[in-house]
Amino acid sequence: MKQLSLFTKACAIGLVSVLSNDADARYTYKILSSAGAVGSYTLGAAGSYQIGLVQTEVVVDDVGVLRNHAALWKGTSESFVDLNPSPTTESRAYKGYGDVQVGYSTAAFGTAQRAALWKGTASSMVDLHPADFESS
Repeated sequence: MKQLSLFTKACAIGLVSVLSNDADARYTYKILSSAGAVGSYTLGAAGSYQIGLVQTEVVVDDVGVLRNHAALWKGTSESFVDLNPSPTTESRAYKGYGDVQVGYSTAAFGTAQRAALWKGTASSMVDLHPADFESS
């Protein structure tokens, strides 16, 4: 498990606001690390929220394994929402449009990625995976 210590310092830094569109633009950044996460990363932003993933450590056959969970923040680490529904093993959120987040989920460790859509909660996840395709 010592190899996982490399991830303990990773934290999401989200662009929270842009105060101007000109060359003298000012940006506001916040650290969005989430309690219990080994690592957290923002991958996109939309309106007042940030989208990405958090990594948690689970033990499988006495080996520490990192699992990704799709994540949503609204400008603070306290606003963190885990978008990974049970029994989904892993997920990531990449983009947001209005009140919708998009990314992927996997049903079990090592299975194909499936396109997913959320509306701010894990229970709102919609599996967009088309029939007859291996992954999406």
